[in-house]
Amino acid sequence: MPTSSVEIYHRFSFVAARAMTHMPPDHVCSRLHGHSFKIEVRLKGPINEQEGWLIDHSDIAHVVNPLIEKLDHRYLNEIDGLDKPSNENIARWFWRHCQPHLPLLTSITVIDTDETGCLYDGT
Repeated sequence: MPTSSVEIYHRFSFVAARAMTHMPPDHVCSRLHGHSFKIEVRLKGPINEQEGWLIDHSDIAHVVNPLIEKLDHRYLNEIDGLDKPSNENIARWFWRHCQPHLPLLTSITVIDTDETGCLYDGT
């Protein structure tokens, strides 16, 4: 039987505040505000035929949960590397911290509202 390739995802969430302080003062995002963020971590590769999956989801959680804990109920502007905490920069921050431990990582998605978010693929 040929090896099959799959893409899997694991979703996480955290609540945090931010202010886009580099924006003009009359911009709505320049003021302190909070979001219930959703993070989606996607990985792609061959199914391990012995185990029957690409990767154990607990291995993904082992990498991502400590990062979630660093951000949950925090002011993102005070987190090292997030002085401009846009969805784009949050996605890149997660990528930089996850990719060395999850080499099959294909994308990080950050969702801050029902209508808006960012998908980052490491490029």
